[in-house]
Formats: sequence, C-alpha cells, structure tokens
Amino acid sequence: MINDYDKFAKERQEQLKKGEKRPHRFIEKPMMRELLPDLTGKKVLMLGCGTGEEKLILEKYSPKKLVGLDLSEKSISIAKKS
Repeated sequence: MINDYDKFAKERQEQLKKGEKRPHRFIEKPMMRELLPDLTGKKVLMLGCGTGEEKLILEKYSPKKLVGLDLSEKSISIAKKS
C-alpha cells in the first residue's frame, strides 16, 4: 500500500493532542516556531500538512491564507475539522 497514513491519521492526531509525541512537542514544533519568518498577510502552502497541527501554530502568525496538501485524504479530513 502506497499510503498507510489514512489508516493511522486519527490515532496520530489524538496522540498529538494529548502530547504523547514528545519529540514533536518539545523539539520539532518549537524549532519550527523559531525559524518562521514574518507571515503577516502572506499566503502559506503547507506541503504534507498531515492532520493540521501546524495550522493551529501558523494561524497565530496572521497569514492571509493557509493551504494544506497531503497524500492522506483522512488526514486532510481531520485537518479541515480542526
């Protein structure tokens, strides 16, 4: 199967919400925030957006528009709800 992400999307999202993915929570996302340029009024394309956890971070930086793309239709469905 080319795309196993659909199978695990909901479980992964729940783990992220609960803070169970420690490297994600304490290393990856803080580093991402540190490296972000000024997004105010800009259009942002999120490639491999997954279930949308970055969307919640990026919204705080006042972009004009956020667009997410992912191979997993299930992940996109979850991201649209968040």
